[in-house]
Amino acid sequence: MSIFSPLTGLLRSALGVAEHGEAEAVEHSPLSTTAAAERDLDQLAHALHRAAESADRHVELLDRVAASLPALIAQLSELTGGVNAMNANATALNRQLEALVTELVPLAGAERDVSRVERLFRRRRRKEAPRAGEAQPE
Repeated sequence: MSIFSPLTGLLRSALGVAEHGEAEAVEHSPLSTTAAAERDLDQLAHALHRAAESADRHVELLDRVAASLPALIAQLSELTGGVNAMNANATALNRQLEALVTELVPLAGAERDVSRVERLFRRRRRKEAPRAGEAQPE
């Protein structure tokens, strides 16, 4: 310990209290409040600027969407016309098939009757005929 130790301790203590008091004074002074309000306003201005830029990007995007709508509507109308034509063709084909089925019903009955008559007159073979390329037994 030196001769100046108690003195330096007192000085350090006084400086610490003075610094602490100064910090409290600055904190509670109108200048500190004004600086804090200025920081808050600056942050608010930056936030508003970012929001305005975002809104501008959204408006540009919506403009591009609106510009593409007429072409999309034209393609959709063309597609709808094609689907309507396909539907009309399918309806006509359905009518033709119904008429064909109506015409084929009697033919199916006649085919069934012919099959029955063939069974009546069918001969039964006692021995099978030899196959081509096989020798006949003697």
